Amino acid sequence: MNKKIAKSENWVESYRNKLALREATEVLKMCHCCYAFKYDGDWHFEEPSYIHRRDSEEEISVQFTKCPACIEELLSQFDGKYV
Repeated sequence: MNKKIAKSENWVESYRNKLALREATEVLKMCHCCYAFKYDGDWHFEEPSYIHRRDSEEEISVQFTKCPACIEELLSQFDGKYV
């Protein structure tokens, strides 16, 4: 019984390390119009929490783009219809 618990704890720790490594290599996307961030598959106005867990000397690669809301506003297109 104790061996299974120890194995599961090691698995959880290795999974956490794998997630941290993925976040470290991921390019952060940011809208240059409204300053929204894209992470977890959606756009958010809050910074991702993993930014604050990193070393302050570590560089974060940021790719600037426009979010879908800013593109629709630019095209005067709301809900897929031109206004």
